[in-house]
Amino acid sequence: MHSLPGGAVAKMGYTGSYFETANFFDGSDKWLMDGNPDSLPPSVDAYLYQGVVDLHATADWIMKMEHHGDTRGVIFGMGPWNEALLNDNDKEF
Repeated sequence: MHSLPGGAVAKMGYTGSYFETANFFDGSDKWLMDGNPDSLPPSVDAYLYQGVVDLHATADWIMKMEHHGDTRGVIFGMGPWNEALLNDNDKEF
């Protein structure tokens, strides 16, 4: 998913918006350090929070499809994003 909230890659317009910096991962280091694997990111880190909530909703939808006879086995997995670069704000494209 190229269009993570706030942009996953700086200076790319995958979201329909051009982000000077990739803001999706802002706050991820604080969230990791809270030590609770069941927590959500702090809502103050709005892009990360919204993205994680949306990923959870997508995973729930996939599980519902798996439990329905007509769609069981259709979806084999989910990758939360691809080609996202952590700390890429110094890269020039």
